[in-house]
Amino acid sequence: MWECDSMNEEAKKVNPEEIDMKALKKIVITRFLMMFPILGIAFFLPAGTLKYWEGWAYIFILAVPMTFFGIYLFKHDPKLLERRMRTKEKRKEQKLVIKLSFLSFPLIFILPGFDKRFGWSEIPLSIEIIALALVLIGYLMTISVLKANSYASRVVEVEKSQKVYQQDLMLW
Repeated sequence: MWECDSMNEEAKKVNPEEIDMKALKKIVITRFLMMFPILGIAFFLPAGTLKYWEGWAYIFILAVPMTFFGIYLFKHDPKLLERRMRTKEKRKEQKLVIKLSFLSFPLIFILPGFDKRFGWSEIPLSIEIIALALVLIGYLMTISVLKANSYASRVVEVEKSQKVYQQDLMLW
């Protein structure tokens, strides 16, 4: 069907000596569990309350697909899961991009909490639900891309067995 299907099969081939599955499981579970207190602090501390359904909904929308996809990757594509756990950029330019994103990215989570606390905006419930649905759709699209490209690391890199795909994979 797709040229990338054979490329993905190559990327999924795992030599048991290549990946320490026990260590990978530990990293994945630790990062997953750390997500809850980090997002909880980012959402609920600025909001000044735990009665903030939008924060709970956002965490739920991230956690549920992440759980199922993480289990899927661990069983069917542990090499991709290992690639997604990499966080150290090698190129100077990419390190700068990551540093700059650390300045702005937390605001995405912190500002809504302050908005909740201080009542800066009044957003209709229907718009909030549509926004949460769009977050879920975006996350599911990301999962689709990861399933289509087993080489999708978090860091910019090209592996020896990786073929650079020439056709636009995201036709929609």
